[in-house]
Amino acid sequence: MFNWYATPQEQRETLPGDELISEIQNCSTYAITIHASPHEVWPWLVQMGCNRGGYYSYDWLDNGEKRSANQIIEEYQSTKVGDILPSRPGSHYGFEVLRMERPHLFLLGAYLRAGQIANLPWNDPPPAAYVRSTWAFVLRESEEGARLIVRTRGVIHPWWFRMLTNMFFVPAHVIMQRKQLLSLRERIETAHMAQAPPLVKMT
Repeated sequence: MFNWYATPQEQRETLPGDELISEIQNCSTYAITIHASPHEVWPWLVQMGCNRGGYYSYDWLDNGEKRSANQIIEEYQSTKVGDILPSRPGSHYGFEVLRMERPHLFLLGAYLRAGQIANLPWNDPPPAAYVRSTWAFVLRESEEGARLIVRTRGVIHPWWFRMLTNMFFVPAHVIMQRKQLLSLRERIETAHMAQAPPLVKMT
């Protein structure tokens, strides 16, 4: 289990989407406080995806070297359940939108067969070799603005496929998830401050 800036309570509690994967092999809980409201954070989440808003991480790895968006892009605000957010340039596979509860939950999932770069229907029976994972973005109001908690859970079968996948996925996820949250905070707080009324000095 990997955690970054998540409180002990956030690490232990059950979050939406946990119930979709009962057999858990990999799990992480990351969290960050953003000085903006959940409503201001939400548009940045729903526009994610390669060649959409990007993933706000290391763009040369997950966005075809195209810089992730520094603003809200209106054409990608119509994301809905069932959409696939591409993970590579020109791909037809990626993260399926499993659940949306504006502005508190954006739940993604990936279900892939080994050797086949295409999403499987989430409720299909498992093939011989596969990876299934959830990626939950949970937004809560806090005294400072919004608390964004990110939970990933995954299962990979069989053992040899799990070993091969984890050699890359686990270290890459640790690095890229941290970068994503820091980049999101920077972008959102910058946009929030740009909309705030100027301070007036009292004389």
